Amino acid sequence: MWAALTDPEKAGRRWVSEEFLQHGRDEVDEYFARLDRLGLEVRPSRALDFGCGPGRLTCALLTRFREVDAVDISPAMIARARGLVPADAPVTFHQNETAALDMFPSGHFSFVLSVLVLQHVPPRYSKRYLAEIVRVLEPGGVAVVQVPSHPALSATRLARHDVSPAVRNGLRRLRACGRPVMDAYSVRREDVVAIIEGSGGRVREAVEDHSAGWDWVSYTYVVQKREM
Repeated sequence: MWAALTDPEKAGRRWVSEEFLQHGRDEVDEYFARLDRLGLEVRPSRALDFGCGPGRLTCALLTRFREVDAVDISPAMIARARGLVPADAPVTFHQNETAALDMFPSGHFSFVLSVLVLQHVPPRYSKRYLAEIVRVLEPGGVAVVQVPSHPALSATRLARHDVSPAVRNGLRRLRACGRPVMDAYSVRREDVVAIIEGSGGRVREAVEDHSAGWDWVSYTYVVQKREM
């Protein structure tokens, strides 16, 4: 759970399952409040949790949708999620190691959620996933997707030699509380928008945040699939 939501106060197995899941419910409520403000209605049919990890957001989506599909690259994370999700819940888990979502047809979901996920995927793959997220949305469907854009450093400092090439190229390596390294990557906002628009989507809102850490400028995008 700490690997999925790296709150420093929760390192060392300090997350309690119910508290972890409540955090996910509160977060999903915030996203849907944002959709309400934008006047976006989402059909409660089928949702995708892309990069589900141990199921923090999967469980929250189950309160709003009749069916949920949850995708992750890690079998260990999926196993943990199965332990948190009620046994009779209408959720299907998928382990996916490819750069596509070929297990789903186009237009399959009314809602897609992916936060704190693409920041750990190299851009040559995350850009493909952005296009895939739009593809699997039904016309008029909505996605909420978070992607870091660029380091939160001034142009002057970036030009200095004390900033590593890795940071300049949008890569950092996290070593929090002695835990194993987690690589993190970014895709510039203008590139994210271009991919979404070129795939048949429309960016309805892009909110700047520091969800990827204070050393990154990150955006959470609200995307709507264009009607046919």
